[in-house]
Amino acid sequence: PGEDISIQGMERKGDAFVVRLEVNAEADKAAIETEVKQRYAHQLAALEAQYQERLRLQSEEIAHHRQTQSSLLHIVQTMAEKDSISQTFHGPVGNVAGSNQGQMTAYINQNNEAISQLIAALRASAQTFPPEQKDDVLMELDDLEGDLSQTDKQSPKRIGKHLRRLIAAGTAAATLASGTATFAGNVNEFTDHVFELGEKIGLAREAIQGNL
Repeated sequence: PGEDISIQGMERKGDAFVVRLEVNAEADKAAIETEVKQRYAHQLAALEAQYQERLRLQSEEIAHHRQTQSSLLHIVQTMAEKDSISQTFHGPVGNVAGSNQGQMTAYINQNNEAISQLIAALRASAQTFPPEQKDDVLMELDDLEGDLSQTDKQSPKRIGKHLRRLIAAGTAAATLASGTATFAGNVNEFTDHVFELGEKIGLAREAIQGNL
């Protein structure tokens, strides 16, 4: 009520704090005490409301994150379980597209340097991914390089599965990173490199996209 008030002292008694106020001798101490308690209760209620709102938002964020991870895991598992891929090739001049494992081997031998460069570019791009997707990509690239180095494992079905998993990991990384413009650009470049790698190996972009 418009009185000059100053804090004289504070002390803790058990679970409570006691605040001693200094007021003019003529002041209505009962009215001042009532107003101070009301203001304290109001501020305490406001702080409690803010705290509860933060808890609610945090709970919603956690639930959304879990749902996103669950959805992405389902997508990746579904893609990984696909055992077939259209065996459509970009045939060399004079050849007909749609060939066999021998033609893929020819592509790999012919484009060996370009394939190595693209794999190196994918490894570099993966360094910006969230830890889990980064590890997935690097492991998949190791497996892919291993298969590309062995003629008996150079099959469209086997190599196509590696490429699908790489694209799935890139998609998961983009989603978990909240889609910032810079990161989205990195993922688009990553995906383009995967498709280009497929073409150098002998798998057409349309064939890979058709099985995503």
